[in-house]
Amino acid sequence: MESVKDRVKRLCQENGITVQQLEKQIGLSNGTISKWDRYNPRMDKLQLVADYFSVTTDYLTGVSLNAAIESKTETITAFGTYEVDLIKTFRKLTEIGRVKVYLAALQELQNELNNAVPEEKDDARSSNSIAG
Repeated sequence: MESVKDRVKRLCQENGITVQQLEKQIGLSNGTISKWDRYNPRMDKLQLVADYFSVTTDYLTGVSLNAAIESKTETITAFGTYEVDLIKTFRKLTEIGRVKVYLAALQELQNELNNAVPEEKDDARSSNSIAG
């Protein structure tokens, strides 16, 4: 039977990161996961790993073979391929990298909204003049 440590290690390999990189990205001390074959992990630490890989803690512990997060399945499956790739890549970033991407994306969205507002105002004016 596959241990928690083995499942985490396999998920890391499937996602192109090392266990050490995972520990660093989710804030675990170096070597924490390697101890999980001798000790049961704390639930909060197990949840960090589960959230990172979008799997359930039941999947990590072997209670369930279903890797999907049951409560979020609709949301996750509603994502397109680009969105899933974006999320996976985003999760591989350091916290500083995530903040930079987040701020840049917000700025880009704000720019798009600012550019869209004048067009909407023009449309509103032309429909008012037609009606008036």
